[in-house]
Amino acid sequence: MMAGAQANAGPGLSPVPAAETAGVPVGTQPPAVPVSLAGSMASDSTNAPVLPPLSTDAPAPTDNAPASVLRCGGRTATEIEKGPAPGRIEIAPLPSESETGRQTVAVATTDPSGDNIDRFIQSHFRIGTRVTWFLLDDSKRKVDMSDSYYGSITELRAIQNWIPYKLYADIMINPYIGVEITWDQIRADTITRSDGHNDGTIDLKGPMAGLLVRYPNATCLTPYGGAGAAWFRAEFDEDFYWQYPRDYYEQEIDLQNTWGWFAYLGLSIRIWDRWSADLYYRHTDVSVDGSHWQWNQERQSGTFTFPLSNEAFGLGASYTF
Repeated sequence: MMAGAQANAGPGLSPVPAAETAGVPVGTQPPAVPVSLAGSMASDSTNAPVLPPLSTDAPAPTDNAPASVLRCGGRTATEIEKGPAPGRIEIAPLPSESETGRQTVAVATTDPSGDNIDRFIQSHFRIGTRVTWFLLDDSKRKVDMSDSYYGSITELRAIQNWIPYKLYADIMINPYIGVEITWDQIRADTITRSDGHNDGTIDLKGPMAGLLVRYPNATCLTPYGGAGAAWFRAEFDEDFYWQYPRDYYEQEIDLQNTWGWFAYLGLSIRIWDRWSADLYYRHTDVSVDGSHWQWNQERQSGTFTFPLSNEAFGLGASYTF
């Protein structure tokens, strides 16, 4: 019987020992024997080396494996759901190839540009608003009108607004240098000092942009300053009784849009967390050209320039991102 068992062993199969087949009744299936592939197609199958069974599963990583290998198949569902950290390399396993038992990995990176924008805003951006009170540098001329601004106009009376609607934004290039963008309005009545009547209101409003320099330090006080240019849209709101002094007579003043320059100083006082109070001083150099029209004669009566350079003092609040 031993010789018959060995004779039935073909190439690539291990011979079945006689001890394992003894006592098996004729006509019954012998116990299953693991099939092993020979290391070579040797003609002598009795001496073929026996290899361990093949497995379709990838070998489990050991503690001594590189971190990338451990990361490859060791991610939990929570880690996958959260996604990779900004700017870091993550290794995501693909489905295993059951035919070979090998596992393929894919390397993916995330684009940190969105996070960089957020970080830039958080460390470089401040918004706020101010209320200002301004004083015109040239506001009065002689009562006898010998040096009037035009006609009988001998006073430019500043109109103040105590609503804190003058928004501004600071964009810092680095901790010390940046750009400030704001918006301002200058309004003044045109008064005849001899009798107090008002011809109308000058109204300038527009954006202002300039260089900002500040000195951050360990205290809650941050001094700053800067200079820049402003563009103003100019309008004149005529007083009704001046515009229509009598029947069939009309007159008006046209102002031209203008621009000017400004310089400013300030002090930011940190109050709580990212909130600060703001003390502000600014000098603005600007004037506006105009012309007087009388429509009953359909002609231009004259041209003039209103000087509107001023000193502004402000109080505000700001939030730093």
